[in-house]
Amino acid sequence: MIFSTEPEGLIIDNFIAIDVFGTNPDVKYCFLSSAHSRQCRKLVSEWQCNRICCSPITAKLLSVISTGRKYKISDKWIRPLDLNVWHKMERFRVMLVDANHAPGSVMLIIEREHHSTLRRILYTGFFRADAKFYRNVIGLSALQEKKFDLICIDSSYVDFTDGEFPSRQSSAKKAAELLRKLKYNGVSGVAIPVPLIGCESLLVNISRQLECKIWLHPERFEIVGILGIKDYFSETKGDTYIWTCSQGESKEVLSTTDSHVIKVSMESNFMPNMSLK
Repeated sequence: MIFSTEPEGLIIDNFIAIDVFGTNPDVKYCFLSSAHSRQCRKLVSEWQCNRICCSPITAKLLSVISTGRKYKISDKWIRPLDLNVWHKMERFRVMLVDANHAPGSVMLIIEREHHSTLRRILYTGFFRADAKFYRNVIGLSALQEKKFDLICIDSSYVDFTDGEFPSRQSSAKKAAELLRKLKYNGVSGVAIPVPLIGCESLLVNISRQLECKIWLHPERFEIVGILGIKDYFSETKGDTYIWTCSQGESKEVLSTTDSHVIKVSMESNFMPNMSLK
């Protein structure tokens, strides 16, 4: 059985919740597949139900992205679980597998006791099944080991019809080419709207190709520090002509500065707000 999880998450027998954070008193285990804003949107600072199980990277990121936000969660409610190993819980076991999407994002393999109707369940969350994903031998072996009774799959790009889905490398190359053209045309500042979590690989690849650091505001800079990639970024806006902003900030950037904004999407569309010669 296969069905889409967008955007509800999953609750199993009112006992296990994945990317769902309500007040159901019967839920004993809560899992978070990613620190992406869509998965975290229902977390609140008053959370005191059960510990939230997630990957070690997501656990570190939560302490940063939740600061000053409505879903600030105390560290005592966060339980990091190592990837690619089975974790024994009450009446089931679970394995977290790298989903190859946003930093710390995971798929969850849940195996329940023999008397359960849906004994083996896969929850994909956000994932990217490219060559890097298939190099995770341990995770791939666990995914292929037995038949799943239920697969809950993210369907964000299930209707993508614009040819072959672009690789991260080709997307970064196209973005770098556009940024070069903008600079050649005399543009002194370019902002790239990106989510708080996500697009890190794209930005690193752009920085490498242009041999130019990218400015991040302090919160994002703290995140890339956790991820060990801060050498590609700068805290000083004057050091570079490439900046990042949130999607909501892009209109303000256009209206209050001389900067230009390029739109980045998973379909590899990079659109400047000026015509290029």
